[in-house]
Amino acid sequence: MLADGHNFDTLKQLLAAHDITIRLGPVSQRAIGESYSVVRDLFAEGRLRLPDHARLRRQLTDCVGKVSPGGALSIQHPRTSGGGHGDLVAALVNAVVQGRQR
Repeated sequence: MLADGHNFDTLKQLLAAHDITIRLGPVSQRAIGESYSVVRDLFAEGRLRLPDHARLRRQLTDCVGKVSPGGALSIQHPRTSGGGHGDLVAALVNAVVQGRQR
């Protein structure tokens, strides 16, 4: 399993009890930006399609990338009324990154 850094240590402990291995996905701003760029490019090339999932589509629409002064792509997800902020998009990006590493 691949996950982002949010609550990673807690998740790692919980999964270890079930003999499930978890790895930390991209954590630096540059690595995260590159991962999102890969997913963006796959969409543009028609090599990645979305399921019919309204919340995921909304999170993708709300996702904003801005180039930082250092040249890295900074990814921003606005908080929603339900308290989430791009969790489904982050899961999608991590799944694509993990799939490409195989």
